[in-house]
Amino acid sequence: MRLIPASKLAQRLMLLVLPAVLILVWLLGGFAWWPRHWARQALERRDYAAARKWAEVAERWNASNAETEWLLARIERKFGRTDEAARHLRAAQRLGGNLELVRREELLIQAQTGALGDILRELDRLLIEHSEDGAEICEAYVNGLLINGRVEEALLIIQSWQASFPKDPQPDHLLGRIAEFQNRTTAAERHYRAAIAKSPQHAPSLFGLGRTLTSANRWDEALQVYQQCRDLTYRSVAEVGMARCHKSLGRGDEALRLLRRATAQPQESFREAQRQLGESTEYDSLRLELGTLEASLGNTDSALAALQQAVDFNPKHRQARYQLAQILNTAGRTEDAKTHFKWYVAMEQKIAERDRQHDLVERHPRDLEARHRLGSLYLETDSSETGLFWLRGVLAEDPQHRATHELLADYYEAQSAKDPSVQAVARFHRQMARQAAQ
Repeated sequence: MRLIPASKLAQRLMLLVLPAVLILVWLLGGFAWWPRHWARQALERRDYAAARKWAEVAERWNASNAETEWLLARIERKFGRTDEAARHLRAAQRLGGNLELVRREELLIQAQTGALGDILRELDRLLIEHSEDGAEICEAYVNGLLINGRVEEALLIIQSWQASFPKDPQPDHLLGRIAEFQNRTTAAERHYRAAIAKSPQHAPSLFGLGRTLTSANRWDEALQVYQQCRDLTYRSVAEVGMARCHKSLGRGDEALRLLRRATAQPQESFREAQRQLGESTEYDSLRLELGTLEASLGNTDSALAALQQAVDFNPKHRQARYQLAQILNTAGRTEDAKTHFKWYVAMEQKIAERDRQHDLVERHPRDLEARHRLGSLYLETDSSETGLFWLRGVLAEDPQHRATHELLADYYEAQSAKDPSVQAVARFHRQMARQAAQ
């Protein structure tokens, strides 16, 4: 009988054993380590879409894993879906996950929604004791402070954040956002460029720079920035920015082509991308841009359809209502146009009242009731973000201000139909209003 050489015997045994080993590793969830690792890497570079993709792969490969559930919780928090994040944390705890990590993430969820009242001491402790997660803690802390209108405190945290994590672009980005909101265009541009210098593909900062340049009518420069953005994940949102630039540079046909292509993307995914990029979702910018351009090119029916969608999305948006009134008038629908023109005139009167209230607040900056009324008027008109800023400022001075909590609860409850991520914020303000009433 001829003996099989030892080397060949080993090869045969390997061929027999290896599949069994691989199957065992699969059954034990070992292969899920890799997509979890890639999800963590994506989180570190702030590519949350990629992080979600890899975490979901890990979940499919190992359906009951505490670490995967914790990763999904952090990713959902990054997308602002705090209810989903909390659900994944409960699952992580049920599966035997690290209780300290679960509690830390719960605190970050609470901080991110602005519910800072009874957790400030714990957040300060986290900053001291958990330097490896310091950037995450700083970001949630700063977002919570900004939600509450506590800008000066947020700036102090950002300063420490920059010193501790000098390569992180997010502190510079948030400084740019604050400056942009305060209409300090030069400062906003400087901070956004600083963030991009640290991370050339930092999409929110690229879009922030694009907005800042367009607000200064620097259309050629803005176009170059949006062209960079088109190569990232958020192509459709970038092309709307490009279209705005092309239109202002006299290239209406190219702008129209880009806008029509952007409408092919599902509206919810488009708005989700806008939220991730810091773009305003208060109004339907895509349909407004498209409808206005179609009207200027004489495409009445297309303009009517787009502008009606923009008004349906936000009936309080002045520009959309005015543009719709004009195109209805052009189409011979004068009675319909009159309704919108009448609304526009009434809104202008409301804005005049808002401006007078603004003057009053400037004369009496410590008058909380005047500031509350100013925030309320902004919500009633067409600038919810500014209204929220003033109302949060009231709560920064008086955390128990019942009328402000009630107004914010009403606002966020109405918004939750379009943006489920704000449901937790609505519940918080409703609870605070009840406590203030007791």
